[in-house]
Amino acid sequence: MYRCEACGGVFDMPDETLVRENLDGERGVWLHSVASCPYCGSEFLKEQKDEDSEDINARHEPRRLA
Repeated sequence: MYRCEACGGVFDMPDETLVRENLDGERGVWLHSVASCPYCGSEFLKEQKDEDSEDINARHEPRRLA
């Protein structure tokens, strides 16, 4: 789960964009991917733990009796 720091949106996967930058004006090119919010397009994201999945996994563990 991700949370956008700009708009507060919560989503599973951010939008990935491939960016090509011309570094020196000749043949120096840098390709990199940028993760952004699908709602507002901001690049300021925070990854959050999915607390619900941790609780579900804990319920299915066998209990030990003394």
